Amino acid sequence: MTGPRRGNSGFTLLEMLAALALAGVLAGGVYASLHIGFRARASAETSIAPARAAMLALELLRRDVTTALPPTGILAGPFIGEQGAASAEGADRLELHALVTDPVSGIPGVRKVEFDLVPAENGADFLLVRRVTANLLAPVVPEPEEEVLCRHVVSFGLHYFDGFSWLDSWHSTVQGDSAPAAVEVTLGVHPPGAEEYVLTRRFLVPASAPGGREFMALEEETGT
Repeated sequence: MTGPRRGNSGFTLLEMLAALALAGVLAGGVYASLHIGFRARASAETSIAPARAAMLALELLRRDVTTALPPTGILAGPFIGEQGAASAEGADRLELHALVTDPVSGIPGVRKVEFDLVPAENGADFLLVRRVTANLLAPVVPEPEEEVLCRHVVSFGLHYFDGFSWLDSWHSTVQGDSAPAAVEVTLGVHPPGAEEYVLTRRFLVPASAPGGREFMALEEETGT
């Protein structure tokens, strides 16, 4: 006597093909969703890149301006703001002496800092560069270290507050050996294929003469 034969519990070839087809449809839907998400992320990063670069550049400029030293002293030097050599709109340059933290040792020291525009490699726009000169007491002043803060710059304008009005330039040797009470910076960035972004910020200068301290509500940030 033999018992009843059990049915085959495996999958048929048709069922396997149907399962593979369904998995392929699901994988295609997931890929399409991820592809759209990655494209949206890349587009968003491209659109905010100019704003991010401009904000980072002005943040570094703010740190140097707020730690600037009075123009008189052993290691101090003049505070100079003037028209630069570049042909961009504004194209101002700034020179000051500030307490800059060494990136290797982490120890702050007095450095000569310059902000200037230089032509880019493509010749269509400009680079905002920062030059830092260390070891100011050396018999031979070393070459400054230069870093690019922002690319695709189309404008870089500076104005200086003397406690009563805003000036287009500043030279401490003719301003009573003093720094301005505040500095206004306007930076315009226009990468290819993106809209132009303009950022304006104002920074108080603690090293300024006490006469300009009554203007305390200066720091603001606007962007268009």
